[in-house]
Amino acid sequence: MMRMLLQHAKRHMIRTFGTLSSVNQTSQHRLKKALDRNPLVIPVLQQWRVIIKKLRDSDQSLQALQVSEWMDEKGLVIFFPEDYAARLHMVEVVLGLEQAEKFFENIPENMRDYTVYSALLSSYTKSDKHLGKAKATFEKMRELGFLMKPSPFNSMLSLQSQENMVEELLRDMEENNVAPDSLMVNKVLRIYAAEENVEAMETFMKMWSEEEGIKLERETMVVVAKAYAKAGLTKEAIEMYGGVSGSKREVYRLWNECKKNEKLENDGYKTVIGSLLKLDDVEGAEKVFGEWKPVGPKLDLSIPGFADFSVLCRRKRIESWGVDKFDWKEEKCDALKVWDGFYSQGHERCW
Repeated sequence: MMRMLLQHAKRHMIRTFGTLSSVNQTSQHRLKKALDRNPLVIPVLQQWRVIIKKLRDSDQSLQALQVSEWMDEKGLVIFFPEDYAARLHMVEVVLGLEQAEKFFENIPENMRDYTVYSALLSSYTKSDKHLGKAKATFEKMRELGFLMKPSPFNSMLSLQSQENMVEELLRDMEENNVAPDSLMVNKVLRIYAAEENVEAMETFMKMWSEEEGIKLERETMVVVAKAYAKAGLTKEAIEMYGGVSGSKREVYRLWNECKKNEKLENDGYKTVIGSLLKLDDVEGAEKVFGEWKPVGPKLDLSIPGFADFSVLCRRKRIESWGVDKFDWKEEKCDALKVWDGFYSQGHERCW
């Protein structure tokens, strides 16, 4: 394989950290020094893994593979499953899937653990052309009890032809007590949005988006908002856009459509005000609040419970909303209790 790697390097004239030979010489020199200082395998293994990881992280898979090959040929280290998995990935990137398959066949059976099969599955799921092999590998992982993490399921979802099998994969995960990670949550939501399956999208989002460690990507939030808008769920679309930086124009566009076509309720005003505040458009939020007053009560008693109200308080904006002109005597004393409760929680009085 080393000869094949050298031919590949020569053909593409790849250079990093100097010439290819200097990369190998530097790596070899560093590792030989480590062996001279300490003949134990573990410290040396840790050092060469660091070298390979740095090369891979800097998109130098060819050089990383050469270092791995050199270490193997010299018999300087003992390979563990994760080392085989890393090299399998590098072989696929540098030399292609066919060579990666050949490398996999030469991996000892007792070294083919979860990491190795995951690397193989990831290689197959890069193209729908290898759907059959991907499914076979996935089933083999099931047979071996390796479907215990989100990674294999994420790989299968990467195949466009698998998009109609989301429910089946989610059931598989549930049966194996595997919770989705951020990558899977974002993938599933984008698939549901593309299919315009808003009900499933919303159910899944409510179930998982607030879980610890889950973060919705900007692209996901945009496609979800578009799916809501297309389904006529304008309020939900506006709320979603509120969390997407640079989406103020979309919030106003949807709000203007909403004002033309729908009877405006308090919830609608709260939603658009909240989204504008998240987008740091306080002036716009003030304007919408000004439009709200003619169709709602002088003072909506639910405002103190509205999370974004505190933002406006901190910005000293409430006085301009006419709250100071509110005729407290004409309202029930419960109104004062609600507002006093709001201030008692530590919010600053603005007038």
